[in-house]
Amino acid sequence: MSKWQLKAIQQLNPDASYDTELGTNGEIVKINWREGSTPTDLSVINSKAAEIKAAEEYKDLRKAEYKKLGFLEDQLDMIYHDFDGWKATIKTIKDKYPKEE
Repeated sequence: MSKWQLKAIQQLNPDASYDTELGTNGEIVKINWREGSTPTDLSVINSKAAEIKAAEEYKDLRKAEYKKLGFLEDQLDMIYHDFDGWKATIKTIKDKYPKEE
């Protein structure tokens, strides 16, 4: 299920109660709004999801790169033995996946 779509629903309609139907790619294709919930059109949700993804996806991409550096213990050891090298590596990752301003 698209985490971006779920975040969009949460932001647009935080008190909503619903069930979803997923497409073959795992994206939400239909929302069944429960009684008492104000429906939000799926096109509005998808638009908001794209906005959220553009603003936040860098976090996931950076996290995946950081994991390639090893566990926290490995990074702490790298900091101790080669702080400038570690700092340069982290900067490279941050530059590769910049935070949207």
